[in-house]
Amino acid sequence: MFDRVNELSASLIGGSGGDTDLSEDTFIELLRDDEHPLHVLIGGNVEHETGGRTTTVEPDGDHAVYLIVTDERVMIVLGVQPDTVEIEFKLSTVKRCTAQSGLLNKTLVVDGDEETIRFSPTGGDLEAVEDYVEQASDIHQDVGDALQTATDRFDTLESKIRDEGAGSNLWLRIQSSLSEARSYTTNVGTQHPLESDANEVTLDRLLHRVEDVQRDLQRRYVEAWLERGRAQLAQARDAREADDHASFCVSYTNAVEAAATLRNAIDRLEQLPQQAADEIEAFTGELDGFDRSYVGETRDVLDRAREEDDPETTAKCWYEAYRRYDAARAAAWDQTDGLPKLEAEKELDSIAPATVQALVEHADVLEEMGEDREDDDVEEARKYYERATERLRTAETIVEGHDADFDDRSFEGRIERLEEQIGRTKWEWGSPGSNS
Repeated sequence: MFDRVNELSASLIGGSGGDTDLSEDTFIELLRDDEHPLHVLIGGNVEHETGGRTTTVEPDGDHAVYLIVTDERVMIVLGVQPDTVEIEFKLSTVKRCTAQSGLLNKTLVVDGDEETIRFSPTGGDLEAVEDYVEQASDIHQDVGDALQTATDRFDTLESKIRDEGAGSNLWLRIQSSLSEARSYTTNVGTQHPLESDANEVTLDRLLHRVEDVQRDLQRRYVEAWLERGRAQLAQARDAREADDHASFCVSYTNAVEAAATLRNAIDRLEQLPQQAADEIEAFTGELDGFDRSYVGETRDVLDRAREEDDPETTAKCWYEAYRRYDAARAAAWDQTDGLPKLEAEKELDSIAPATVQALVEHADVLEEMGEDREDDDVEEARKYYERATERLRTAETIVEGHDADFDDRSFEGRIERLEEQIGRTKWEWGSPGSNS
């Protein structure tokens, strides 16, 4: 690498005449991995302004000051401490790089975010440094701005994925920002015509920067969907244990959608590591079985509802079938790719009226049982009336929530009659507040 620097100008280290105190080995040690040196200027001192205060850095004795330009940064190194970077600017933070002419010499001024250096070289190609740093910093900043936009958008997307399982449009906008960042690298050698050696290394540096961000965002994208999918699957398992069909269907369809998104990610994401692909495969494997068992159980209970003769068992089976199908409909089960179909929307057109009818018939039976028991055991009679009222209120809720063809939509009169009977049994059992 050091030889390449010497070839760029006759004024580089060792090319200005006399001895140099910055050896090749030391210089190489200052560079980071994959960092390429492009220019070196030699001088006697450097003015450093920061926080409104200017100091002159001047090594002792005959040691020189070196301004080293790479494809990543501008560094000041003192010959007296050749293994230490005294001052540095990332190219992405350089606001201005300009050569100012004085009576006896020219001075290179480099402005960063919060500091400035002024360097009057005695060796090296000042104009080449000015051109490269000014133009390369513009490109670095354009790329950096686009990458920052992509990262900021992803921060929002990450929350949306974990909380809502949404954000596909935002992901496309993130990809657009990454493409924009990549397109800025084409400015190297076109809108910003750097010397050919600098073109190659600067382009490589910028492309690696874009790829690093893209790789990181893709990793986070997969992790966010995996986190959501696993959380939803855990909720589905808990809901299944609790016979909470509505929660199960919502959580399970969410988990299946997360799995589908992750499977698509394997095909779409260019830099997805094998470990992530293995985690996706493991997660999708955990989903197997829950959907088929839910559909099988749902169809079984519907068959029992159609075959039962006992009013109470019939009402329970129809209501269980209704709950299962209605939960699937509300969770868009049939619209979720990868799930066995239930045809919930279609089935509910007949299940809802049949459930209402079964509940009403059971309520009638319970009311009759209450009337038969009222003379002998008013407390027992009241329990029958309360259960009948509960059946009718459940039927009323089903009617209000569906557009299916119901024979009778009026429950108000029946419920009022039952409430009167409940009230009568309370008075017969004992007045309100009585312990009798």
